[in-house]
Amino acid sequence: MTNILTGMKNRYALDESLSQLIGNAQFNIAVFDIDNFRMINDMYGYEFGDEYLATVAERLKEEYSEYAEMFNISGNEFCMVFYEHVSDLQAQQLSEQIRQGIGQPTLVANIPVQTTVSSSLYHYLPSDNLDVNTLLMKMDSALHAAKRDGGNRMYQIQ
Repeated sequence: MTNILTGMKNRYALDESLSQLIGNAQFNIAVFDIDNFRMINDMYGYEFGDEYLATVAERLKEEYSEYAEMFNISGNEFCMVFYEHVSDLQAQQLSEQIRQGIGQPTLVANIPVQTTVSSSLYHYLPSDNLDVNTLLMKMDSALHAAKRDGGNRMYQIQ
């Protein structure tokens, strides 16, 4: 249930958390993917890439844990399920802030790394009648559309 590298909850924990929310509550969920992350691994090696991801995860936990339950759902892909007290507008603003924040220069082994990040945001309503897999497929589809359109952007699902 926990990603060993980042200490964040993993995809299995996300599925479990969403299973409890879907159909019972409205919530905002955002997924973030570091654009061209493979280049970091190719240029500096996997150990360096792992350290970069761990550093990003620590920064996210420090800055945003009061706003969202956080997940590292795959290598360079993070997910935030915003808490009930976060309004729709706040979730949108925080998502953009998180997207830009992940892209800020990060020092790893005395080497500054700067990336861009693509993301998707969805305001789920119980009346949407989605199961966990369908919801995550919608999120993934919007995320890939953002990447396909050049990356470094957030797409909000309507």
